[in-house]
Amino acid sequence: MTGVCQLNERSSLSFSGSARLPWMGWVLSVLMACTNSKFSSAGGNDASNNSGVSAITANGRQTCAVFGDGSVECWGYNAGGQLGDGTTNNSAQPVTVRGATDVVSVAEGGNQTCVVVRGGAVQCWGANLKGALGNGTTIDSPTPVNVIGITDAILLSGGRLHSCALRRDQSVSCWGFNYMGQLGNGSNEDSTVPVDVLGLAAPTALVSGTYHNCAIDGGQVRCWGNNADGEMGDGTGSSRNVAVASIGITQGAVALAAGYGHTCAALANGTVSCWGYDGYGQIGDYSLRDSIIPRPVPGISEAQGLAAGDFHSCALLSTGSVSCWGDNDYGQLGNGTTNFSAAPVTVSGITDAISVVAGQVHTCALLKQGSVRCWGDDSYGELGDGSTTNRSTPVDVLGL
Repeated sequence: MTGVCQLNERSSLSFSGSARLPWMGWVLSVLMACTNSKFSSAGGNDASNNSGVSAITANGRQTCAVFGDGSVECWGYNAGGQLGDGTTNNSAQPVTVRGATDVVSVAEGGNQTCVVVRGGAVQCWGANLKGALGNGTTIDSPTPVNVIGITDAILLSGGRLHSCALRRDQSVSCWGFNYMGQLGNGSNEDSTVPVDVLGLAAPTALVSGTYHNCAIDGGQVRCWGNNADGEMGDGTGSSRNVAVASIGITQGAVALAAGYGHTCAALANGTVSCWGYDGYGQIGDYSLRDSIIPRPVPGISEAQGLAAGDFHSCALLSTGSVSCWGDNDYGQLGNGTTNFSAAPVTVSGITDAISVVAGQVHTCALLKQGSVRCWGDDSYGELGDGSTTNRSTPVDVLGL
């Protein structure tokens, strides 16, 4: 999904193309999304590498990569034009987004893709049924259009029919579908232009699930939107149209991921907690029981980033390996099987990852040497290996 945005003092990754902000005091690493994501998801992780790939992102059934020259390439599902190449044709290998230049950050939603361009303006493309492109219309666009009124964005997240931006003044604005309050402005009315999220003080990270969002705010996790499965983590099942605090995570959160109905947070000590829907084991605590409050994921102690698909979750570890848990019908856990796991399992052959992102039922990692590898569902070419064959272990994306 929309995957993850993370702020991590231990990370050596740089925020490509963006000056360090004086209020941060540390390096900003964007992971989407986040998810389903997801800056690990939902965004991507910025990095320097030989191929020129500076970030990756995944959501829905598509994946994108940003290059050091500011260009963007995407692959996978394209019925709404979310690959940005001017067509609505699916592609099993990367295609160039038309008109996207000077891009420094990217986030995919389930049906749309958005980027921050140098200077802080935001552009989006793809399906626009509920105004997820933020340009004041509900007309789809297979090429980038400008989001109205945002000139100071630093990072983005995207849900199934909405998008959000964290801005330089540490406010958050969202636009698009709002039936469950996922725009966070105190209403449940859709908006084709950005509106301000209420209930946040000074957020430093942002992630979107399918119909909900969460932010790191002073080390605390605060969420808004759909809460039918407990994805707010506030001890209730009531949806929220303003940001509310997740119970028990009062400080130390450094990374987030959000899926269809669950949320995960990584803490500064390397542990991970998840909450919400657990029908496939995506909370990772062996229980298969939904939770309206955060629960620790056993066996994870070195997490530096997170990603979440619809019903699976992954952690990037300090060793460069990746562990995943949850649904695995399409091989999205990457361990060579299609058996679900309610506890973390190690992704095969990944030892030098610097970013992990997740789409609906696929997962990708950006490796230290600059290659990108993906695994899971490939029905629309979202693995980027030139085929539409599902993979239960990682395969190389062509041409990156």
